[in-house]
Amino acid sequence: QTDGVSTVRFGSVLNKTFSLEATSDLSDTNSWTSVADPVEGTDYFLSVTETNTAPGQRYYRMRGAP
Repeated sequence: QTDGVSTVRFGSVLNKTFSLEATSDLSDTNSWTSVADPVEGTDYFLSVTETNTAPGQRYYRMRGAP
């Protein structure tokens, strides 16, 4: 995280949609929220950015839609 901006880089799959989700509490499985617009996979590495990141520790995951 730099100046309230966090970027996640991941390997994508062609024609699959991915959403960046974040939480500050890993023990609460219902606390994941989408923090960026979905992106379409390209079979290459992609980067997704969350702006206005809340202060403190944060965890991220990429969720692929079927």
